[in-house]
Amino acid sequence: MLGERNLLSLKVPGNTVAVLVTFRGTYIYVMSTIPVEDLPRPQTLFNHLIDELEHHAVMASKVVKAREARLDSHRRTTDWLWSKVEVAIQLEQQKRNRRDFDRQLGLKSAAGYFGTNPPPDDRWCSGTNPRPRPGEHS
Repeated sequence: MLGERNLLSLKVPGNTVAVLVTFRGTYIYVMSTIPVEDLPRPQTLFNHLIDELEHHAVMASKVVKAREARLDSHRRTTDWLWSKVEVAIQLEQQKRNRRDFDRQLGLKSAAGYFGTNPPPDDRWCSGTNPRPRPGEHS
């Protein structure tokens, strides 16, 4: 069983969002193994998160807001900090999805891919009726 010491020794080793994802996953795992009665105080958790996230490029501005907030502010909670970590992760995922989408779109148009719109067929688009008229045989 992991304990408070394991939780408070977790570090954010870099500045990428991937590092935040790893940190979040490890943090949640360790928290889930600690019995509720042995969890650190909320203020201890908040201080640990502040200390770990203050050097992260994406999270530094959020940490400043949390540090400068009034003592009774919602910004001085671990829930608020975690919500900002989640937003950072989601925004990075959206950027990645958009980049992949744009790349695929460029590849498809260059390769002649028309998606759900098939290439124009002269028989159907020329304005002539492709069906034989009554009395005509093809």
